[in-house]
Amino acid sequence: MKNLVIVVLAIFISAFFIVDVAAMELGVDKLSIKGKEEVKLFAHKWKTDNDNKRNRIESKLSFDMDYDFTDNISLKVSPEVYCDNDDLSKGVIDSLYERNKLRYVGSIEEAYLLYSGEQYDFSIGKRIYTWGKADGYKPLDNLNSCEFTDVPDLRKLGVVSASFNYAWPETSVNFVLVPLFTPSRLPEDNNRWSGEGDALIAGDQFNFNYTPAQLNSYLSSTGSSLSGDDISTVEERELPPKQVRNMQYGIRLNTTRAGWDFSLSYYDGFNNVAVVRERETATKIHFIPCFNKMKEIGGAFSTTYGQLEVHGEGAWHFTDGQADDDYLEYIFGGGYTWDSSQIPWFEDTRLLLEYAGQKVTNYKSNEDYISYAGYTRPLRNDLYGRLMIKINGSNQFDLSGVYSFNDADQFFQPKYTHKFNDNWKMAAGLDWFTGDPDDFFGKWDRNDRFFTVVTYSF
Repeated sequence: MKNLVIVVLAIFISAFFIVDVAAMELGVDKLSIKGKEEVKLFAHKWKTDNDNKRNRIESKLSFDMDYDFTDNISLKVSPEVYCDNDDLSKGVIDSLYERNKLRYVGSIEEAYLLYSGEQYDFSIGKRIYTWGKADGYKPLDNLNSCEFTDVPDLRKLGVVSASFNYAWPETSVNFVLVPLFTPSRLPEDNNRWSGEGDALIAGDQFNFNYTPAQLNSYLSSTGSSLSGDDISTVEERELPPKQVRNMQYGIRLNTTRAGWDFSLSYYDGFNNVAVVRERETATKIHFIPCFNKMKEIGGAFSTTYGQLEVHGEGAWHFTDGQADDDYLEYIFGGGYTWDSSQIPWFEDTRLLLEYAGQKVTNYKSNEDYISYAGYTRPLRNDLYGRLMIKINGSNQFDLSGVYSFNDADQFFQPKYTHKFNDNWKMAAGLDWFTGDPDDFFGKWDRNDRFFTVVTYSF
């Protein structure tokens, strides 16, 4: 592992200097290179049943490279090297199309060719998109899968895609085609972020770390005749075949009218988090993760009234077949900003509040499927808040959190950031979870931790 990291790091550093020399020959104005080294230290309060490490360190070296071939054509590439002391990464990416269960040691976050015209642009390659107006969870944001191997440090995975955007003075339309499915990355069994629960199915989520007692209790409730300690197996996930009919696409229309921003969107693709199909034989029960075909119709709005900003978005999900429900997700809220003339102790202060809800419009029951809905439908009757206090140009305090009205489980994160200069900054904070082990946030109740992040930008 260490040798692999050294090799990948050497390749990237060599490439950086080669490209830098080439830039001198081609013209520095055509090539832009920015880099960042980020080191994170985590100190957990407790060990967990599936992870006996309390301390973890990770490092990520990343580059953002832009090369302008002409005034209209540019290439954007973002390579990175990641390593940690908890075996959360493995190997080097050999394709822009990601299906690895673990994060790569050497990877490319984005790599795409962009053509920009006067009223339109077109891109092709691996890219990350953002749809939606909400600050935290965005129901409309389905084009990219996510990596949940460290839940508070959630990140998106780039998808191989083609994007076309056309803009009029006050209206634009965006079409994105994703020919190959990329599943979300869930925590492995030996990862503390796979959670702890008291049952096989906890909070609408399948508990992959189930015990024989939890399995037997579940089988007894379903009327199965199977019982014992070695009667189940979790199979490899079934990914959608690489076929034309499995291509995913989304289209979004944006417009501005009288100070209001509106959008309408449609998505046709797959849910990037699996449901679990259950298959029982005479001697064993098999659990098989698989992915639902789905469609989504959504909309969003935002506007401002002086220092107050309000926004909202909603998405109606339709699941093909009987493997999961049809449901409506919605979020609305706003933020208010005070400047230094109103709160003289701070340069800027912003308070943001959002309410997230969900309504199931069509309950579907199928005894062969177990929903793993927690990651895809996390906020069902929740309040999200964030307080940002910019003390001055070098210091900032953030407090964010989520509270569930249904289960009273919650997550809070206070964080303080100090910027030493244009290159160096450091942040320190706390991730704190509380709730019942069978609730969404409560299953990480033993994952409370302090963290420190040191960043060097160049």
